[in-house]
Amino acid sequence: MTTVELPPVRSRPGPTAGGRISQIVVVVPVHDEQELLEPCLLSIDRARHHRALRHVRTHVVVVLDGCTDDSSAIARRLLGGDDRIISIDSGNVGVARASGADHAVEHLVVDPEATWLAHTDADSEVPRRWLVRHAAAGRRSDALAGVVRVADWSDHPPGTRRAFARSYGTLPVGGHPHVHGANLGVRVSAYLEVGGFPPVACSEDHALWDALRDAGHRRRATRRSWVSTSARSNGRAAGGFADTLVALDRLGSRAARPLSLRGLTLADLEPLP
Repeated sequence: MTTVELPPVRSRPGPTAGGRISQIVVVVPVHDEQELLEPCLLSIDRARHHRALRHVRTHVVVVLDGCTDDSSAIARRLLGGDDRIISIDSGNVGVARASGADHAVEHLVVDPEATWLAHTDADSEVPRRWLVRHAAAGRRSDALAGVVRVADWSDHPPGTRRAFARSYGTLPVGGHPHVHGANLGVRVSAYLEVGGFPPVACSEDHALWDALRDAGHRRRATRRSWVSTSARSNGRAAGGFADTLVALDRLGSRAARPLSLRGLTLADLEPLP
């Protein structure tokens, strides 16, 4: 386990507009995830060894944020020599994601224009083509927002799954309005230009996504890139995805009839990171 003194985020002028990706760094923030971290890291390992990425250098940066369980031991056992583990004590997901990205920039990134930061969460598992889709998006854009699929609904009443499906899949066809830190990618040069993730406890992913838009970077939101995430009710970030599911518990239990979307805004419907 390594504790790193991180430098401030450096900035670069001018928006980029896509280009070949030759390096990918996966950043995973972790806070006491000993039950779910191993399947997460194993899924990333399968994705990074896809044959379509044989000419792409890949790394994983695990950010242990105030961990008191066996998460550190699990990460040390599963990560390889090209990967990094850093330790912080912030209790803030924005700081954790930024710390991982900044460490990658300082110690791993060779060419910011050709390097992609792929972000996910420790309670998520990625499919085998996840990084292939991120690399493909990088040829045409500077950022990718994917979607999430819930792995197991057993801790929620039946109405929650229906409420989620109706709210999450409503609009638009093909693209989508959602932004999840569990499935978010960005070119390093674009990330640096907009200043990276802000040090906020929730919605740091939305803030980065909006900053990329404001700076004129090309972004891609697609349902073809997905990750499977947990449906736990007790999440790691206040106001995050777990809290959204708890809110949907209440919506879904109001009646057995299909959920009405009238009177709800995208802010009500959109699962947070």
